Amino acid sequence: MTQGEKQRNRNSQPDQEGAVLLLMVFLVAFSVLLVGALLRSQTSDLQISRNHISSMKALFVADAGVEDAIAELRDDYTWNTGFTGKVFPSGSTSSYTVEVTNNQPTVEILSTGMVNGYVRKIQVELTVGDSSSPYSIRVIYWKEL
Repeated sequence: MTQGEKQRNRNSQPDQEGAVLLLMVFLVAFSVLLVGALLRSQTSDLQISRNHISSMKALFVADAGVEDAIAELRDDYTWNTGFTGKVFPSGSTSSYTVEVTNNQPTVEILSTGMVNGYVRKIQVELTVGDSSSPYSIRVIYWKEL
């Protein structure tokens, strides 16, 4: 091997190491971007799940408000005071508000459930029998608004 060939081999070696280093930098950068995109996607999915859970809890709390109002009507068919900000379940930050329009024998109930900033409403129309306590209840419709 001549002196010139040795010089060319030495000169080509650092170029190859630089190319491998550059390739590794690009691979690491691509991997970081890929992992970041996957994490962002998973974070979005988790937030969507949390939102759905809170929204469904608000619906169930509104439903509890309707059931509470029906229980009051079974005891007193003239009841029409409703509830304002009643905590449910006890000790939580969830609550419901119930408005009652009592035009005997037809009663309309509007229950609003609130959980973590989510609000869901249920409207119910029913009739109440006036024979004796517990009064009979017949639901005409029960719908989510």
